[in-house]
Amino acid sequence: MDELDVIVVGAGIIGSWTAYHLAKRGRSTLLLEQFPLLHTRGSSHGHSRILRKSYVDEHYAAMMPEAYKLWEHMETSSGIPFMKTTGHLSISKVKYGHVAKVRRWCEKLSIPHSTLDSQTLNTRVGLKFNDDYDAVIEPSGAVLNADKCLMSIQSEIKRSGGVVRDQEKVLSIEPVNKDIVRVRTNKNVYKCRSVVLTCGPWANELLKPLDLQLPLTVGKVFVTYFKERSVGAFSSNAGFPNLLCYVKEGNYMYGLPSDEYQGLFKFCYHHYFPIDPNERDKPQPSQQNEIQRKKTEELTKFIQNHFPLLESETSLVETCIITDSPDKDYILDRHPTHRNVIFAAGMSGHAFKTSPVVGKILAEMSCEEKVSYPIHHYSVRRFNKHKL
Repeated sequence: MDELDVIVVGAGIIGSWTAYHLAKRGRSTLLLEQFPLLHTRGSSHGHSRILRKSYVDEHYAAMMPEAYKLWEHMETSSGIPFMKTTGHLSISKVKYGHVAKVRRWCEKLSIPHSTLDSQTLNTRVGLKFNDDYDAVIEPSGAVLNADKCLMSIQSEIKRSGGVVRDQEKVLSIEPVNKDIVRVRTNKNVYKCRSVVLTCGPWANELLKPLDLQLPLTVGKVFVTYFKERSVGAFSSNAGFPNLLCYVKEGNYMYGLPSDEYQGLFKFCYHHYFPIDPNERDKPQPSQQNEIQRKKTEELTKFIQNHFPLLESETSLVETCIITDSPDKDYILDRHPTHRNVIFAAGMSGHAFKTSPVVGKILAEMSCEEKVSYPIHHYSVRRFNKHKL
């Protein structure tokens, strides 16, 4: 490995798809991961992620038709089943207009869907909403097994000639010139033509010596599970979909069928506390504990009001990391001085579903190809306070 075409730093879902697209192009590709695979220290682990075509934002909705095709192709080519069709339900108070936006993009992109009034919604899935709410159900919604997705993609990287190495931490990125980047790890020194950083909350550690800092907030998310009153009532086998509930302007809760842990429905508030990713298990300050208590109260009250087939007290709590951008949109760009240093960060907790397309975009950027989708929306230059 005297000199590689591309090194991808970070073997989460974005890095894995990026390395896959590069290896499929015949580029000599090395995917590096600081932790043992499959680890639980980042944002891509676990058993369940929502897959849906219905998005409020057009630029993400436009990615989903190709993302679905790539997910389906990956499942077939790897031979590892990781996707289960469940349907996807978007629920909102009518006054917030979220369902209307989802419906608009579904119509524009010819995504099959149905609008449900509150009575139909309640009858269909055993919920309890009044006429202030409406919903859209998308039959193509699905649940992805995150760990199996990573296994599938990484196996295909190797099959295509790429190399995957875990427990190898990147210590520095050193651009030599416009054609060569030196990458130092705790085990080796490599040379490559370009580097793609997909290392989530650790991106700024590697970019700081290059006089670049991205406007990122790293947060700890609490993933909560609630016990079914009747085991299996919320399972995909019983026809229960994954769902998003827009509870107030800018806030939502989300749920996935009780397939991960028998009898437990995954239902979470999309909320986090800022942390240092290297100290994620450090005890929270008392102020954060109080905020978390209030958020949990909101969550349990919502379940009491709208989910009569669930116990309202949490039965299990797990944690995950999110890396947020100020406007909740992705940051996909290249270093302003060193064009052969490319990065993806600030994926804001909703990139798993779009990751096949995001990985393709990053591969195209790395190869200096024409990019398949408009990416001006994701430029770091949109943040005026950003240091360039």
